[in-house]
Amino acid sequence: MKTKSTAVNYVRIGLLNLSKLESRFEKKLFLLCDFSVKRMFWLFFGVLLLEQFASHSLELLIWGEKFVHALDPIFSFLILGQFVRYANRMGEFLLSEATERRGPVLIIDNDHK
Repeated sequence: MKTKSTAVNYVRIGLLNLSKLESRFEKKLFLLCDFSVKRMFWLFFGVLLLEQFASHSLELLIWGEKFVHALDPIFSFLILGQFVRYANRMGEFLLSEATERRGPVLIIDNDHK
């Protein structure tokens, strides 16, 4: 079955070996982002916006007003740090896959157009 995701197709035909990754979360994250740092950035940016929206909504519900406190930049730096960590981990994985010596892989394309 052919999918639109290039990364999923590469895993299926054996060009990418995901068994090197220890974490199931990393496997899912890298496939979700299609091994693109730009897509991963937008995913983490969305998580950051969602966290900010949730914290401001909670402040309005409990105290009736929005205010700035010390946890806002702490949560932002935690999310930014996780983005940097996973982007670095994905880069290391792709470099190790690119430099690993393997035999040639035969890619059969049955899509005749």
